[in-house]
Amino acid sequence: MSVTSSIAIPPASSPFGNIGRNSVYGYALYQVNLMMQKNFAMPFINEESRLTFRGEFFNLFNTTNFTAPTTDFRSANFGRVGSTFDPRAVQLALRLSF
Repeated sequence: MSVTSSIAIPPASSPFGNIGRNSVYGYALYQVNLMMQKNFAMPFINEESRLTFRGEFFNLFNTTNFTAPTTDFRSANFGRVGSTFDPRAVQLALRLSF
């Protein structure tokens, strides 16, 4: 017996069906983002100048996060997860202020 055989579109006389609220949900999202910044004084240019190095890490531990399953029960892919969210991304920046 397939999963879709127990699911039906409710009739017009009872449009809300009998399933409880929030009874179906997707996967949890586990993501750690980190930003680090270091300022370096540059007194040999002038007194106010500084060099800033910044690193941003999105999904630091590279955890696999799945998207929501397909909710259209008429589809052949009902209940299947088709993709994942983005993997780890690193962004580095260097800024000179004078």
